[in-house]
Amino acid sequence: MKMWIRGQVAYAEAGYVAEQIVGAIRMVAYFIRENKATRKYDSKLQIAYASTVQQWLASCIVMDI
Repeated sequence: MKMWIRGQVAYAEAGYVAEQIVGAIRMVAYFIRENKATRKYDSKLQIAYASTVQQWLASCIVMDI
């Protein structure tokens, strides 16, 4: 009986370690995706900003400001 309990405890501890590792891997994957999403958003925001500046300049020229 004692051997069986020791084996169960060892499996439980191994499972805990595996859960911690998988959790760490998920966290790293999350930060990688977040970084990519942030860069993509920034890129689109730069395009929108440039377009707004061009529209402003065009309206200034048309209004002769």
